Amino acid sequence: MLKRISTVNRIIYFNLAILILFIGITSVFVYYYAKSSLSKNSRQETLRTLSSTSEQAESMIYSLNQSSKLLASKMSVLNILQYPSYYALHSSNEYTEMISALNDFVFLNENVESTFLFDNYDNTYGTKYFDYDYDLLQIDEALADSPGQMIWYTQDGISQIALCRQFYSATLKPVGKIIIVLKDDIFRTIFQWQQHELMSEVSVVDTKNNKLLYTTSPAAGAFIQNHASQKPFRDVSLHEHLLINDRMHTLYLYENTGNGFLYCYFIPESYFTQGLEYIISVILIIAAIYVIIVIALTFRLNKSINRPLKLIGLNLRTFSIKKDIIPIEFTHNDEFEDLYQNFCEMAHRINRLVETTYEQEILNKEQEILILQAQINPHFIYNTFELINSVAISHQAPQVCSITKSLSNIMRYTIGSEQFEVTLKDEMEHIHDYITIHQERFMGGLSYIHDVPAELLRHNILKLTLQPIVENCILHAFKGRWKNCLITVVARKTGNGFAIDISDNGCGMEHTENILAADEHNKPKKGNGIAVKNIHRRLQIRYGSESGIHVESVLGKGTTVTVYIVEQGGENV
Repeated sequence: MLKRISTVNRIIYFNLAILILFIGITSVFVYYYAKSSLSKNSRQETLRTLSSTSEQAESMIYSLNQSSKLLASKMSVLNILQYPSYYALHSSNEYTEMISALNDFVFLNENVESTFLFDNYDNTYGTKYFDYDYDLLQIDEALADSPGQMIWYTQDGISQIALCRQFYSATLKPVGKIIIVLKDDIFRTIFQWQQHELMSEVSVVDTKNNKLLYTTSPAAGAFIQNHASQKPFRDVSLHEHLLINDRMHTLYLYENTGNGFLYCYFIPESYFTQGLEYIISVILIIAAIYVIIVIALTFRLNKSINRPLKLIGLNLRTFSIKKDIIPIEFTHNDEFEDLYQNFCEMAHRINRLVETTYEQEILNKEQEILILQAQINPHFIYNTFELINSVAISHQAPQVCSITKSLSNIMRYTIGSEQFEVTLKDEMEHIHDYITIHQERFMGGLSYIHDVPAELLRHNILKLTLQPIVENCILHAFKGRWKNCLITVVARKTGNGFAIDISDNGCGMEHTENILAADEHNKPKKGNGIAVKNIHRRLQIRYGSESGIHVESVLGKGTTVTVYIVEQGGENV
């Protein structure tokens, strides 16, 4: 069963809930406002950082481009690369100059690992032994598509990126190609600081050739390659989202239209909310302090208001059960003390009224029982004396003695004692005397069977409860019959008392619902059911509303009247 909450508690708890809800809504608003502001500032700072880093990479690429142009110019004027036959007689100085230019290029460019030169006569020159298995035919095709331009070349299985450029003679005739092999960490060096500070993943795409040149994450690289193969990236403000290493990242793009390089930065979302944990902690601490203060004030208010009400309510419940009053001491002279004093005065008046009413009710009940008993005796006594007169006329002296003895017992039992309750044993003996007299009237045509357990004989029952029911059987159930008449009395134990079934094999009744009716409109016919109704009323007065009589009858077969006695402390029948 749910515990009832008082109205005062409901009001206090409602106000407390409203305050806590207000605090929660305010905290959520402050949190999202701080998160939005922090994220906005972080994104602006991130864009500036990414732009600076991209410009640094562009500067490196521009430097390599200009250096490669200068190297190509130096190579284009050497006759050794244009006339092989001339090389055999006069090119020793030019050969030395070419090798020196290649070495100087590697020396001056820290991101270059080695440089190779291929002329149109299948001669190869380089700063190191050429051990990179580049697809020269594919390089030639790429250079043909971009004449005079430096191209970035990557090939599966080779980690280094190659820069390729054609060089021409004075007559603009292609003389050969230069392949510049860059170091593995060329982009790593540029993006190392940015990657560490922004916790980002970086990819570099050559949009002219739709090639991925560099990436720090295979997942980011695959994402970029997939998009590069579908459409070129031109919108710098494009934002895409990608899940990398179980962290959501936002894509930022930076593209230089001159070099055709696209820089893709995947910045984790958590980077933009750095410091939010501190803000959340401050909000939670402030909210917790506020809630604690509100709860403390609420409990103080609850104690000052609800405690007196609870004590007064406890007094009401105690008074309704025990008719006692619990003394209360009030620390403040307020309306609760006035309410308690008024309650005490009312309780004293109620106690006096209850005592007076209870005494009057007892007197009324006893008077009602005496009246009910008085309604039963005269008719029976009259019939009994008529029977004695008939037997005496017939000169049956022994039978007169037996009838007189039974009548004496009946008179002694009925009016010889003023007690209202007797044992079931006494009531059964009274029934026996009563039926003995009527068995003489029926001349052996009336039989009587009883079955009462010995442990029930000591239980109490209202005096003259069973005899009027047996009388109804004889007077009404066997009306017009003098043979094969049977009355059965059976007692049984119930869960909260005991029950007695009085059955006959008489004519039965068609309707039994109005027999116990108490109002005048449903009053049964004269001589049929009056005794049963009186007994039912007596039992309810004495033992409570759960006690009483139940009637079942089948027309032509007989009637069973069950008397239920609910003893004190028992459950409902």
